[in-house]
This record gives sequence, C-alpha cells and structure tokens, in this order.
Amino acid sequence: MNRRRDELLEMLLDRGRLRVDELTAHFGVTGMTVRRDLDALEKEGLLIRTHGGCVLQTPQVQELPFREKEQLHREAKETIARAVVSRVHDGASLYLDTGTTCAMVARLLRRHRRNLQVFTNNLPAALDLFGAEAIEVMIPGGVLGRRSPDLTGEFGLDRLRDIRFDLAIVGADAFDPASGIFYAADLPTAALSQTAQRRADQTFVCVDSSKFNKRALAVAGRLRENVTVFTDGELPAAQRRGLLHLGAEVVIVGRGKTPHERGKE
Repeated sequence: MNRRRDELLEMLLDRGRLRVDELTAHFGVTGMTVRRDLDALEKEGLLIRTHGGCVLQTPQVQELPFREKEQLHREAKETIARAVVSRVHDGASLYLDTGTTCAMVARLLRRHRRNLQVFTNNLPAALDLFGAEAIEVMIPGGVLGRRSPDLTGEFGLDRLRDIRFDLAIVGADAFDPASGIFYAADLPTAALSQTAQRRADQTFVCVDSSKFNKRALAVAGRLRENVTVFTDGELPAAQRRGLLHLGAEVVIVGRGKTPHERGKE
C-alpha cells in the first residue's frame, strides 16, 4: 500500500467518512486517482465506497443516509429483488420493510404482480406503488426518520399487531451467519421488522453479501424454519456452506450461484 493510501486510511479512521473532492484537494491529485485508491482499498475490505466518497468499514454497521445506501451494491440488490418477486403470488397480503432493497421489490411488484395488499412504512416503496392497478397500499403510520424516509414508532406498531400477513419481506443492515441473526441499524426499525415477522406466515429476508459478518445496533430477527434468505452470488464459498446449517431456506442468485445452493438444504 502506498503512502497516499496509508494517509487516506488514517484520515478515514479519524473522521469515519470522506468525500472525493476533499481528498483531491488534500493530496493535490485528480478525482480519477482518488477513485482508484478508494476502489483498491474497498477490495481489501478497508472501506465502503459511497456516492461521492467513502465510509469506514467496521464490524458494527452505522446507518447511512438513504440516498447513499441506494448507490451501494445496486446490482446485487436488484438481482435479489427480482428473485423475491418471483416467489410472491398474486393475491397475497404482505408487509414490505424499510430500506433500499425493499423499495426495489416494490417497483418490480408494480410491474409483475396483481391483487396484492401491501402494508409498508417505507415511503419510497409506497410512492413506487402509487397508482398501480389492483395493488392496495396501506401505510400504518409513525414518525418520519431523519436519515431514511421511513415511518417508525408505536403508532405503526399498534396497527401491525392487528394484521395478519401471508408474507413479510424484510431487509437487513447486517447479518451474522454464525448465529443466523440479522440486524437493523436502529431500534425502531428492528421493532417494526420483528412485529411484521411475528404476524406473517412466512418471511423473506433480503441481504446482499456485503452485509455478512457484521453487526448493527438492534436484532431484527433470526433465520428459522419459515424464513427464506435471499442473497447474491458474490458470497464466499465458506459462508455459503455455513448458511446451510441454519435451518432456513437459502436462495443464492446472480453470478457465482450453483444449482444446489437454491432451495432448502
């Protein structure tokens, strides 16, 4: 690793977040040079690229602004969303969780499914479903988040406790494959996810491979018999093998999947 990248990492450790424009000014190099440095450091697992910069890679995941999360691992999220929608039946009642992957699920549901009842506190997802024929959208309500356009809190929880779902589609900010526990970055979001899962006959967990071997503030759920986890083919082979012992159905989609990794093991 060259001296510039060493210094860049020291700055990131001190601040937690950096932008490309401040790095070009600091080092007196072009934006292309800085982006090459960031790409190389991300491949080494030392940072996470964001739109216009980077954040520190740490085992304890912190919540990022929604617009930044939208740009991260977009291809993997879209592949996961397509796989999830392929398993949703017309006429289902479902809960759609907060987060960017669930917002992508909403866009695909609008195009490919009919006669759905969708309960969601994910405002971008609700807007994507606005005007869709034969899809009824219900928003339980709550308090608008500061970093993400979601509604959380007791008002929404009270509404969810009175409803039964065929399916809960939930996201995860972090996932520990050793225990099968998946996490949300904040307690109110985790409470919504937990409540929806308890009220659903089946749960789909959308978690791209970048979330593995990390933890966040609040436990959102645990893999179990009526849970299907959807992840992408970038997941290393050792972690794939570990998933098979958690008692849940595992669906690996996209590049690098093999047939025996799709389905219940």
